[in-house]
Amino acid sequence: MAQNYVVMARKNLLKPSEAPKYYAVARSGRKVTVKEVCKRITERSSYSKGELEGCIGEFLLEIVNVLEEGNIVQMGDLGNFRMSIKTGTPTDTAKEFKASCIEKGKVLFYPGSDLRKLCKTLDFALYKSDGKPDSGDEPLPDDFPLRSRVRHTLIPYLNAFAGGDIVSRFCDGAELASIEKSYLDGIAESVAAHAVTFAGDSCGSVDGDCELLRIDAKALAREPRAIRLRVIAHALAAVGIEAGFRHVDAVDRLISQWHGQGAVAPPSGHSAFRRKHVIRVCQDGLHANR
Repeated sequence: MAQNYVVMARKNLLKPSEAPKYYAVARSGRKVTVKEVCKRITERSSYSKGELEGCIGEFLLEIVNVLEEGNIVQMGDLGNFRMSIKTGTPTDTAKEFKASCIEKGKVLFYPGSDLRKLCKTLDFALYKSDGKPDSGDEPLPDDFPLRSRVRHTLIPYLNAFAGGDIVSRFCDGAELASIEKSYLDGIAESVAAHAVTFAGDSCGSVDGDCELLRIDAKALAREPRAIRLRVIAHALAAVGIEAGFRHVDAVDRLISQWHGQGAVAPPSGHSAFRRKHVIRVCQDGLHANR
C-alpha cells in the first residue's frame, strides 16, 4: 500500500508575479471508524466484535481521563499524548500571572518509533480520480486542511477579483488594525482601573462567594461603545468567562440601553445583572432575584 498524493501549484503570496512552484500534497482516503477497525481485527483473531468495541471504548475514555489528570498517555511504540497550554494574556511578572490568563489547553501527540519508521519507509503514489493530469486549477477536496484550501483556491481567486496583491492588502490592514487595537486596549485598561472591581481586590467592594466582579455602569456610560465593549470583554475574560460578541453586547445593553431589564446570561452558567449603577457578574443566578 502507498500514500496517495496530488501535485498542486502554489504561488509565493508575497511575490504574486512569480511563477508558481509545484508541491506534493497528501491525499487522504476515506475515514475508517472504530467499528470498522474492530471488524478487521475480528476477522484475523478470536476476539468478538462486541468485546473489541467495549474495550476500545473504555480505552479511549481512559485516555481522556489520564490527560485530564495532567499525565502523559504512553501508547507503546505508537507514541504518546500529552497536554499543552496556550496563554491568552501574558503578564509582565510571574506574580501577576493567574490561571485566568490561560486561554485553553491543547492536546499534543508525539509519534513513537513505529510511526517514525512508517514515515521513513512509506511508498507514494500519484492520485488521479479521472486519469487526467492535475492542472492545479481545480479546488482542493473538502477533506484537505482549510489553510491549504485557502492558499490554493481562495487567495488566487481574490487576487484575480481585486486585480492586485490581496495578501499585501490584508497585511497592511492587519498592521493598521493591530496599531488601533493597541491604542484602544490601552484606553480600555485605564478605564477599567476605576470602573471594574474583581472579587478579592483589596478594596473589598465585592461580597458573596458567587460574585466574580462588579462593573460601574455610570462610569462606563460616559465612554464610547468601542471602549465599553473592550472593558466588558477583558473583565469577563479575566475571570475565565469565554464570552462572544453577543454576550458582551448583552452586558453593554445593561449600560447603554438600561430600562430596568432582567439579568443576561454569559456562557457557562454565569449571570450579569444591574442594581442601580452597578452590574454584578456571578457564577450562577443566586443574586439575580435579590
